[in-house]
Amino acid sequence: MTEQNGFIILPREILNWRWYTNANTLKLFLHLLLRASYTDREIGGVTVRRGQLIAGREALSRETGLSVQEIRTALNHLKSTNDITIEASRQYSIITVVSYDAFQKATNTSTNEQPTFNQRATNEQPHNKKDNKEKKDKKVRNERTANSKKGKLYSSKNASFDLSTLDSYSMFD
Repeated sequence: MTEQNGFIILPREILNWRWYTNANTLKLFLHLLLRASYTDREIGGVTVRRGQLIAGREALSRETGLSVQEIRTALNHLKSTNDITIEASRQYSIITVVSYDAFQKATNTSTNEQPTFNQRATNEQPHNKKDNKEKKDKKVRNERTANSKKGKLYSSKNASFDLSTLDSYSMFD
């Protein structure tokens, strides 16, 4: 298998793609996108370019859970519509995802400018004091509600009173 970090870009246009409703072909195509090299590199003395991967039908079958016949059919579908090309040799096949660059913009590298999950979360956090105060006030209200349900009443920031001790006392005795 290849590297497990990173991501792929999947445009919504794929909803209109010819093979979108063919589950096996779609699954294989997505698998090829995920496995394709995102940079040119050498693998076992073989030059693999961006958008290419070294694979065989049996390995693809193991990796996807599809039968070898389903892999063969899906590969034929993808070849017939020029979505992939296959250069076969006795030892291996190099599969090229023809539209790889259209799917995966050049920013899909380890130094990309895409926001990470942490950046997105930070960008969505409140940016002014009023928002921060409103969040803090809501948190305090939620804590007070939760604590009053547990039998505690908070009358100030630093003091709490346990209502369960008042059960034995009555104002009307």
